[in-house]
Amino acid sequence: MKKMLIGILIAALVGVTQANLIPNGDFETGDLSNWTVTAGTVEMESTAPLAGSYSALVGIGDKMNQDFITSRSGYDNLVGWELDFMISFDNLTGNERLRLRADGNSGDLITMKYDTGGVLKYSSAYGWNRGISTTLTADTLYYVKVICGNLDSDANPEFQYGISSDGVNYTMSGISGAFHTSSSFVLANPFETVTFEGGSDGGIVIDNVSVVPEPATMVLLGMGSLMTFVRRNKKTS
Repeated sequence: MKKMLIGILIAALVGVTQANLIPNGDFETGDLSNWTVTAGTVEMESTAPLAGSYSALVGIGDKMNQDFITSRSGYDNLVGWELDFMISFDNLTGNERLRLRADGNSGDLITMKYDTGGVLKYSSAYGWNRGISTTLTADTLYYVKVICGNLDSDANPEFQYGISSDGVNYTMSGISGAFHTSSSFVLANPFETVTFEGGSDGGIVIDNVSVVPEPATMVLLGMGSLMTFVRRNKKTS
């Protein structure tokens, strides 16, 4: 009985570490359920989706976002997280943007844009800086990831981002503490909203958007519960 329960707990932990906080991140509902369009008209791409049967086509001037934490409980104040998504560009003039924002799509935490030379990141301290130098081409599938540390209690939070053409081998930026706004704002307004913006002269296709809590944190929490279970059962055996 004990072995079976421990096995169930371990299986549950594996599932927890992979939990995606973005509902309908793959758009397989065939619509924009759980997403909010704030400018233009975001359409579903079913003719040539990046994955599955549907992707989101964020056209010229279009904007859409998802505030994936709707209450102050749950995963609010994420203690480390990883964002992943698939993207393709109409063209690469540097106007298409990703914004990671605070509650209710308010306040930029991390802002990135893309051009033929790679990925640029904005910070209030340094303006636009190229964090990744690599050749990008239009109408090509890319995989993007952003990894961030503790935004809840770390006085000097940091993050890193990368881009890949195969979803396995990533060209990564250096580790940065230069957020769009000040660290004090970031700590007071943790990441809760992901926003995609089409450019003034080109759109983007988006798919498989996921935000996963830091695996190491979740495993440690889960292992604590598991060890408590084992200790209690030793006492009663």
